[in-house]
Amino acid sequence: MHDSDPVRRLCAAVAVHRRPPAPEAGARDPLYRRMLAAVKSACAKAGLERAFLQERRPSPDERRPETGAVLLLVPSGMNEARVITDLVHGLDDALAEDTPGAAGPLRLVIAFDQGITWLTERGFEGRVLTEVYRLCTGDTTCAALRGGPDQGVGVVISAALLDDLTPPPPGPGPGRVARNDLAPAGFDPLPAEIAERRIAAWSHPPGRRLRLPGQN
Repeated sequence: MHDSDPVRRLCAAVAVHRRPPAPEAGARDPLYRRMLAAVKSACAKAGLERAFLQERRPSPDERRPETGAVLLLVPSGMNEARVITDLVHGLDDALAEDTPGAAGPLRLVIAFDQGITWLTERGFEGRVLTEVYRLCTGDTTCAALRGGPDQGVGVVISAALLDDLTPPPPGPGPGRVARNDLAPAGFDPLPAEIAERRIAAWSHPPGRRLRLPGQN
């Protein structure tokens, strides 16, 4: 039973990117705790005090049961392009201030998409939350973002969302460039299989400051 009307939101999932994956990880893992602190710091810097944070525990039958994540649900009506860049830059800044400690440097992946969510007695639910979680933690994403520095933030954005956020080109002609035909600067194509459905997405590697198409 849903406790609220459906609301379309910008949603994100953040997880520790492990190379290779750790056999045991969870809320008591020091990297996970540092990730959670970085997410809260980035939300504060991005002005997302009203955003909802929800921990996502994988079920035992999932292929990578060691991978937990934090889900972020942004209040509707905000400038989504600004939210994405401010949040990613806030994570970059938080990692720059992070003390590695015995667990080593912290490497994160954050995935974005938008869709309908409901508030239920178990928390927020919706297909978009499953999709951002799997975009964030899936094997394809982990392989695509394996390179680069040991510390940093890899970004994944669904192709549909990035297309919506891309300003139309000037002049006559079609109002929008198909994102599946032309890679935006700094991004690489990332096909992902989610619940027997293929979702096109774009990945942005760690180590480079994120800038969305049309942003200065």
